[in-house]
Amino acid sequence: MLLVFAFSPFYIFPLAIISPAILFYVWVYSKPGRSFWRGLLFGLGLFGGGVSWVFVSVYQFGNMTWPLAVLIVLVLILILSMYPALLGWLQARFFAGRIVVRCVLLMPAIWTLGEWWRSWFLSGFPWLNLGYSQTPGPLVHWAAWWGVYGVSYMTALTAALLVWLLIRKRAVVWYALSIIFVIWIGGFLVQDIGWTRAVGEPVDIGLVQGNFSIREKWNPDNRDKMFRRYIELSERVRRARVIIWPEAALPYDPGELKPHQIKLLQAEARKYQSEFIIGAVEKKAVSGRLKFYNSAFTVGDKPQIYRKRHLVPFGEYIPLRFIFDWLMRSIHIPMSDFSRGLASQEPLSLAGQFFGISICYEDAFGEELIRMLPKATILVNLSEDAWFGRSLAPHQRLQMARVRAIESGRDMIRVGNTGITARINHLGNIPEGQQAPQFQAHAMVVRAQPRQGLTPYARLGNWPILLFSAFILVLSLVLTRRYGRRRTVSGS
Repeated sequence: MLLVFAFSPFYIFPLAIISPAILFYVWVYSKPGRSFWRGLLFGLGLFGGGVSWVFVSVYQFGNMTWPLAVLIVLVLILILSMYPALLGWLQARFFAGRIVVRCVLLMPAIWTLGEWWRSWFLSGFPWLNLGYSQTPGPLVHWAAWWGVYGVSYMTALTAALLVWLLIRKRAVVWYALSIIFVIWIGGFLVQDIGWTRAVGEPVDIGLVQGNFSIREKWNPDNRDKMFRRYIELSERVRRARVIIWPEAALPYDPGELKPHQIKLLQAEARKYQSEFIIGAVEKKAVSGRLKFYNSAFTVGDKPQIYRKRHLVPFGEYIPLRFIFDWLMRSIHIPMSDFSRGLASQEPLSLAGQFFGISICYEDAFGEELIRMLPKATILVNLSEDAWFGRSLAPHQRLQMARVRAIESGRDMIRVGNTGITARINHLGNIPEGQQAPQFQAHAMVVRAQPRQGLTPYARLGNWPILLFSAFILVLSLVLTRRYGRRRTVSGS
């Protein structure tokens, strides 16, 4: 559970080294069954504390009975805990041998591959990766080179080196400390190496945070009230070239706007020479069947639209429907059966720049956001974090967005209904005065700097760190077997 406090909003990032180091130390002296059990306990502490916000979503806002909500959350935590449990079993079962191989080589590599596996298996749940915890520290700047999994690798490697140092003490002190020194000082040195460059003048962008509760938002009687509030808030940022409303700010199809509302939006855009990006639920007839999309559309010179590609399982679509249909009948989540947008979509063109759009959960997947590059000069994420109440989730999501900014070398604009709304610069920092207070109706203007160019991560994606980790895994297996044969020969 210590590891939870390494992440936002606590930011005690050294705990992301201490906590895995304790686990690695335990694994070194444990047999496979014991390693599995201790990995499972580690997962129960991490995910039991770190993703407990799921209960808020399914019980408070999903209208699920509390016994079923507790059961669903416990099952989710148990499934997530199986990842460190299986890693513990694998490293003890197939790599028992020299500590330098098992600990220093194997454990950081297998941990990184385990995080990546968790990010795509069954649609993926890349929460609480070690790399995200390092946003206040120097290691996070390696994200521009290796992505978040590279930062996870270096964090886990630091933990493994400390364990090696603790066990071998004087014999390895210079080796261990030298490697730690290189990767940590290197983080300081690479933080602004200039992979991307500023292009054009900064763009004034209006961020509008409506602050409606989930129950208010999905009540059709409140549509006019919500529209009026967003218009009033938008008038406070009329000097902005682009005004952004959050995910599903209009929880209905834009075609259902009343004629006077459409005219009002168009008049606002013309009068103040602004363009709008608005989150909405889009309806579209496809082959005689009505489909729903979680979309973002523009109001301005020319209509454009982005449709969400990576949907939230159980929140926006039903995986394995023949198994889980009974569960969805127990949950009353509005619009929980969306269709996917196309995997490849162009950035939206506004104010002479290209805006790479993501909606909510999509900014947890760095490999998907870089598809918008190099064309996109600014990244935008529209979110709805009211589902999580006053839990840790909005803070964890903001931390992910900060890493996305570093990976891409772009400003990331994040707009949420209840927050956290902010502008993040290309170094992953939130400039003073450019984060809105949570749970308040708020509008502010931020100045985003468009950028061009590609970081190494944006150019190559996750492949370098995955191939490197796989190579280390194979090398560890070879060394383990070779050492085992030598020990057997000497023993005979």
